[in-house]
Amino acid sequence: MATRRVELGPVGEALARNLKHLREARQLRLDDLAELLAQAGRPLSKTTLSQIETGGRRVDVDDLVTIAQALRVEIADLLASPSTSEFRAAVEHAEAELTALHRQWGAFLDARSAISLLTEIDTDHPDPAGTEATADLQARAESLARLSAEDLLTHLQESHPKPGR
Repeated sequence: MATRRVELGPVGEALARNLKHLREARQLRLDDLAELLAQAGRPLSKTTLSQIETGGRRVDVDDLVTIAQALRVEIADLLASPSTSEFRAAVEHAEAELTALHRQWGAFLDARSAISLLTEIDTDHPDPAGTEATADLQARAESLARLSAEDLLTHLQESHPKPGR
């Protein structure tokens, strides 16, 4: 008896579309999701996941539950209508962008504090050459801007001890 291919209905099509959107919103490759599913005890290959995302394979309930858990979403998020799921994916993408901007802002503030500290150090110990000190200060500030806040503090404390210590 020949097996008849069962076409996806609207919910299956939504699942295919939402799985791809949610996976990409989390910056996961198919390999990454396959690994998460394997760790959860429900291995699905990269090829199988690709077939699901393109509507070429149906998903059973156990796979659906494990995929939702791996993506840290509700099952309803995988089955939601396109407008709802696309909105959620857009919100998640915006949250990721805001997190990255927040990190960059923190690095900027750390660099600005380093420049202030270096200016204070330069004022406490003036260099008669003037312009050389300014150029050196700027070069040090640029290199220190690449350090983490903790590394920066350690570097400054080691390289510029306060007088009397």
